[in-house]
Amino acid sequence: QRLAQLGQQGPSTAHHPTRHRRAGPRCMRLLSVIARTMAATQWHPAGIRPQRSALESLKARKEAFLGDAAGPLACWTCCLGSSAGDLDSLASALAAAHACNGTAVARFRREDLALRKDCQLALGEKGAAALLYEDEITDEVAKKREPKTTLVLVDHNRFDAQSLQLGDRIICVMDHHRDEGQHKDAIDREVDETCGSCSSLLAERMAAYMEPDLARILLAAVAIDCRGFDPKVRGTKFSGRDVKAAHSLLDVLGPKVSDRSEDSLRARPIPEGLFDASTIPALAKLLGAARHDVTGLTAAQLIALDYKSAVAGDGTKVGAASILTPFDDFESRAGGSEALAALLKEEASSRNVDVLFAMCQTDPSTKKRGLAYAGKAVESVERGFEAAPESLPDALRTAALFVEQKISSEGFGAAFSDRGGMRYSELRPQTSRKTVLPAILHF
Repeated sequence: QRLAQLGQQGPSTAHHPTRHRRAGPRCMRLLSVIARTMAATQWHPAGIRPQRSALESLKARKEAFLGDAAGPLACWTCCLGSSAGDLDSLASALAAAHACNGTAVARFRREDLALRKDCQLALGEKGAAALLYEDEITDEVAKKREPKTTLVLVDHNRFDAQSLQLGDRIICVMDHHRDEGQHKDAIDREVDETCGSCSSLLAERMAAYMEPDLARILLAAVAIDCRGFDPKVRGTKFSGRDVKAAHSLLDVLGPKVSDRSEDSLRARPIPEGLFDASTIPALAKLLGAARHDVTGLTAAQLIALDYKSAVAGDGTKVGAASILTPFDDFESRAGGSEALAALLKEEASSRNVDVLFAMCQTDPSTKKRGLAYAGKAVESVERGFEAAPESLPDALRTAALFVEQKISSEGFGAAFSDRGGMRYSELRPQTSRKTVLPAILHF
């Protein structure tokens, strides 16, 4: 029942072949009735106005989850973003938690928020305080809450949060990444790979009862994920759904406009006092600069800044860090190649993965990206990378991003060799973790 708000539908499912509904029509009609009742009495503008803002309510639910409160029917819903913990994941988790009376979980330690400067800028103090961080979920808390906790996955569509010890009862999935075909028995499941931001999907569904403090955070996530709606990335970084969602968020924050076009969105002013940016393109630039500001960060902090984990088909646990600096700089911050190899092994052990990959930014001098790994030897992965595109399965070879990055035709450009106790290869500059990690998991 607490998922009812999230279960309300936006556009027709006929336009979204990857959207799945496993609950029967009668069940969904009941959820809709409950949703309308909840909206009228709790959040909907036409009903009784809430005494607390969305972020204040989310903070209160976080405190109740950590405390001794029994909660509604002694049940809890935790909304989990991806393990990378980027702005889109955090914003989506907050929005989903607000929609279903749940708790928004950040998949990193509280102290690591300081590494995510774009997230700090967008969240503000109240947004940061509303999140439940993984180091706050102690063994005692997990043991107490796990039996009655259900999970909502946002910004990813394969459960990988076993370490939280909150069970694996997935009731909802909302994402915009490649559909891995998991959790099709969820009450509500939507995966739209054409959408630039998961936050757009949440904004679309919650338009009728969106709160301004939440709309501000969602707008920031949409702006940076959609690259400020630059026309050059139309169709690859954003779609019409993102444009519509961004307009709806600005409607909540300021005066509405009749022109709902993409051009109008780029020129539409952001109300004063929200950000040090007057338009969405300017906001994307501001947040992008903050995201890529790695001044003063150590090599270990760079790993923690943008880290994901996954499990390969053979059971190998894989860690993948996207490093926001070229490889030579990353290696230098660690103290050299041997020190970096030791650090990768240490991080792999502390994160309970068998092997840890670090993928760096393109080096301006070589025009190549550096990829290094340490831990369990994965010769099959090396062979797969070096033999691509011939080694790619059809599912990856035909995937839009593999085609866009020309991996389907030119491969990764990989050639692995030893480097101070780790394995290292340069890759073509067009590649990204969104293609490298799926390839690792397959090979």
